[in-house]
Amino acid sequence: MGKGCAVLVVGVLAVGGAAAFVVLSDAGPAREARSWLEKQGVKVPRPGAPSAATPPAEKAPKAETSKPKAPAPAGTAVAAPSAPERGKSWGPLEASSGPKRPSATAAELAKALEVAALLLRRLDLEAAAAELAKASTADGPADVRERAAALLDRLGLLKRLVADVPRNELASHEGVVTVSLASGGTREGRIVAEDSGSVTIQGDYGIKAKFKRDDIRSIEKVTPAQRQARFDAEVMARKRTLEKPTGLDLYRLAAYCLENGLLGRAGTLLEEAFRLDADLVKTVTEFRARSLYKVYLWLRSRGDKRAGGYAEKLLAQYPDTTWAAEVRTDEEVARGARRPVLEPDPEPESPAAPPVVEAPEPGPAPGKAPVPPRAGKAPAGSPASALLEQAEKALARAHAHEEAAEPEKPNADAENGKAIAAFKEAIDLFQRALKAGARNKAAIDESLEDAQASLYWCKKRQKLG
Repeated sequence: MGKGCAVLVVGVLAVGGAAAFVVLSDAGPAREARSWLEKQGVKVPRPGAPSAATPPAEKAPKAETSKPKAPAPAGTAVAAPSAPERGKSWGPLEASSGPKRPSATAAELAKALEVAALLLRRLDLEAAAAELAKASTADGPADVRERAAALLDRLGLLKRLVADVPRNELASHEGVVTVSLASGGTREGRIVAEDSGSVTIQGDYGIKAKFKRDDIRSIEKVTPAQRQARFDAEVMARKRTLEKPTGLDLYRLAAYCLENGLLGRAGTLLEEAFRLDADLVKTVTEFRARSLYKVYLWLRSRGDKRAGGYAEKLLAQYPDTTWAAEVRTDEEVARGARRPVLEPDPEPESPAAPPVVEAPEPGPAPGKAPVPPRAGKAPAGSPASALLEQAEKALARAHAHEEAAEPEKPNADAENGKAIAAFKEAIDLFQRALKAGARNKAAIDESLEDAQASLYWCKKRQKLG
């Protein structure tokens, strides 16, 4: 064999049941054989490189702190790594010409990301953030770094989604009892006070209730597992009623789970919601702003001073939403800087109303001075007087329906619709009364402005659905 030529001879031995090989040289054609072996997961030392008779996993000191061993003489058998040990750092072998195995740092990074992903699914966001922070200090392959960046993005989105979700006082499900009353009802909560004559429990969202012991039939403990199972069954039943759920539908179910401590179920629902709505955070932000706007609108329509606080809160928390723009317009209307103008509803054409013929007003009795009509009133018995009376009744009826259209009530939408119809009727009657010659136009105009402004707020609520 000429100078400069080299041959790698590999002999597979059976040493205690483990495969071994012999390295004679490293050059020329031997490099291909070396590459092939390394693709099989076998770490092949170069001639003169340190070697050991035992696998690296059994070395007590770390590779970087262990003392280098004497070079193995040619022909020394080196045990191949067992399957569980493949992929670990083998020190000098990483400089081989074959593909590199993942380093210990990359393996730690991958493990941290796996743990972080699991914690995100459970909505344990603080622990997930800690794992991702640990992983961010390591270096690894590009695909692993991309996975870390994606998990960090998801962490940020989840933090925004769970923010401002209220927590039920009983969300931990610990120490809860069921109080069965002699009347047949039940109440659930934690006992916060009791004496020989009464028991006080604190229920959902901190609401307290006090019961006389004579009115209590029994008090039974409820285990956390029982409460969680009941809430979970309720959530899944509500989900089954959704024929074509949207991302927002599933978010609202997830929020209910968050309120009641079902973090695992909430995380699963949010994953489904993200699949249905790639822009879920924006959708939820608009939904939250809309919910805040409903309360603001209700207070503003009633002239409640608290409306200003809700307007400030909405503009501060959700400045770029559709409802923030609505608030800015409504505040101008409330200050009188803008007229309450809405596009008229399309109405079917109807035949023109017959002209109103006003009867001549009766003159004063002989010897008596005429009595001026009340503000906004027409003389009794005149067509204008009848129209004003009907207009005032319609306005009062409209305000009653408006009062009953309180947000979150089951019949709020129906009452609001009745209020809109009654305000329109009142406006029409006031205008007809003016045309019929009703006196004291200033008072009638004031009533008209009241009806038109109220109609504006009611139609705004109608747009919310």
